[in-house]
This record gives sequence, C-alpha cells and structure tokens, in this order.
Amino acid sequence: MTKTLITSIIFCLALMPLAGQSIVISDDGRPYDEYADLRDNLVPEPADQVQITKAVYNKSKNRLRVWAVSSADFEAALTVAKYDKLMKYKSEKGKYVFNKKKLNAKNAPKYVKVVSSLGGRDKVKVKR
Repeated sequence: MTKTLITSIIFCLALMPLAGQSIVISDDGRPYDEYADLRDNLVPEPADQVQITKAVYNKSKNRLRVWAVSSADFEAALTVAKYDKLMKYKSEKGKYVFNKKKLNAKNAPKYVKVVSSLGGRDKVKVKR
C-alpha cells in the first residue's frame, strides 16, 4: 500500500465515531471545530467582587497589613495569595484583615493579590 492510501485509511478510521456528523476541513487539512473558540473563552463569572482597600508595609515594624472587602461579605473566604493564608473577617468593620509580622524589607512584596473562594480577586501595589 502506498503511504497516501494508508494515511487516508487511518484518517477515515479516526473519524468513524463521528459518523452521521458533518465535518468541515480547514485550509490546512485539519478538522475545523466551529465551537472551539467559544469553549476556550468560557470563563465563569466570579460570584463576588473583591477590593483591596489598603495594603501597607511598615518597615520599622517589619509588618505587612492588608485590608479587603468582598461583595459577598463574610460568606467568602479571602486568601492573600503569596502567603496562602486566610484573612480574618472583622464583622464590626465589615472587612477582612491580614497581618504578616517579622517580614524584612527585602522579602516584602511590591504587589499583593487577594483571592476569594467565590472567584473574585484583586491586586494592588503595596504602600511603603
């Protein structure tokens, strides 16, 4: 058998599960999937919106403090991404708070990112 015939047979065998469906072949000879772009771009909407209200590194105290709010209030679990640590919810203020002590200036982040368990996220520059 010739190489072309073998290739054609393999191609037909590969398409057998698709029997009864129409297949469009693109200019480069590959099957075209008209829904591929739609599937690739489907990103679920977050269930909440997160906003970092303040992120400050205090060099004299070697401490990073981050305050954030979520549109889901206390129902969300917020995490400071770099430290993979949950923020504490302060119900009297309606804010989440994170403290990282004993953090020298060399290791202090320039940016901080907060991620919600419900999909929301925010990233801001740390004030020094």
